[in-house]
Amino acid sequence: MEKPFQAGPQWKCELVPVADPGLYTNIDSYTIPKSMVIRFSARHDYQEPEPGLSVRQDAPQLLNPDDRVSINNQITNTVMKIISWNVNGLRAVERKGELNRFIEAEKPDVLMVQETKGQPEQLEPFQSAYPDYRQYYNSAEKKGYSGTSAWLHKNVESKIESLEFSCTIPNAPNADEGRLSQLSFQLDGRIWKILGIYFPNGGKSEQAWQEKLVFYDRTHDYMNELKSQGATVLVGGDMNVAHNEIDLARPKENEGNIGFHPRERAWMDRLHEDGWIDTWRHQNPTATDVYSWWHMISRSRDRNIGWRIDYFLMHEDSLDLAGKVTYLNDQMGSDHCPIRIILGA
Repeated sequence: MEKPFQAGPQWKCELVPVADPGLYTNIDSYTIPKSMVIRFSARHDYQEPEPGLSVRQDAPQLLNPDDRVSINNQITNTVMKIISWNVNGLRAVERKGELNRFIEAEKPDVLMVQETKGQPEQLEPFQSAYPDYRQYYNSAEKKGYSGTSAWLHKNVESKIESLEFSCTIPNAPNADEGRLSQLSFQLDGRIWKILGIYFPNGGKSEQAWQEKLVFYDRTHDYMNELKSQGATVLVGGDMNVAHNEIDLARPKENEGNIGFHPRERAWMDRLHEDGWIDTWRHQNPTATDVYSWWHMISRSRDRNIGWRIDYFLMHEDSLDLAGKVTYLNDQMGSDHCPIRIILGA
């Protein structure tokens, strides 16, 4: 199908490729390949529809109605667009104009931010600058350092129940560094736990290195505990580790370095053995030259000499809820790019 087809007077609908081609499936009156998903978006140029294919009228109820998407070719009741982004300073990315450009382009249902680098009073202006979002912040005690945030679109807030914000990983070190922003809520009878985490770098000292390893283990324990409570868990953020050689541009030169150390990589192995899946790599098992962080001073982004250290993890038991995962490599403003996942509820 080469052109958009009508979804109703306010929407256009088009087929978009995904990474997992398969057999064909029939949805109501038309047949589409499983290598495609149906994307709905607001029509600003509406005219009377031409005769031809149409979609069923009870198309998915959208949390944020600017971007309807079907998950794995199944018309779901609700979908969520969730994005994680290490902004390397929220005020800095705002001054560059990139935060506004990003919000206008993506309009995420949930935005998980790492390295906000601001105290509550410094971040207060964002509440009025972006009134469509309920914003929660977890700032580090040290000024200009670390910090995370969770933004929830108010269209979503009106459709969920039992919303809670939390910011503690039990028994983890670095508790004063604002490293977790977590949203918990119920949607369509499902309990969601969405974690945005800024993992420690571990390179400052031997103590920092040992604390990073403990932080990894306590986070793993916490993920398992949330799952054992019956929640659907999504863990996103800057995990400060490239798992395998395919995940960084120069693996041989960085063998044994922090960020690609065997003990860090072994933690990722343990997660996978425990059923926690790197969603992007699951969908793109052989893809190369896709990264999420580049060294800024050396302008390595211009040459795509990078590392893939930002992830979305889900347990294999709920992996069927994961739609397409994408690194937004064209988004500037930080030394990291955002990562986006579409979830079906």
